[in-house]
Amino acid sequence: MWFFKPAWQSKNRDTALKAVARETDQLILAEIYKQAPILAARKAAIQRLTDQKALTELAKRYANDGPAQQEIIKQPNVHSKPAY
Repeated sequence: MWFFKPAWQSKNRDTALKAVARETDQLILAEIYKQAPILAARKAAIQRLTDQKALTELAKRYANDGPAQQEIIKQPNVHSKPAY
């Protein structure tokens, strides 16, 4: 039996990035960050993530991971609005 997986899970970089660019659901963007097989898709997901609670949770969960993972989390969220 054939099951379809989300396009962001594709091993094709362009397909995964296009799927992330179309995604607006914050929970799914957080899931993409956790599970996408392509690092560029994970980076794109974290950049689109605006939910501060989800960002904080991800930062705590991955605080002890390797440098590449930490660097993704540290990137400023260009889509978030200023707090002032």
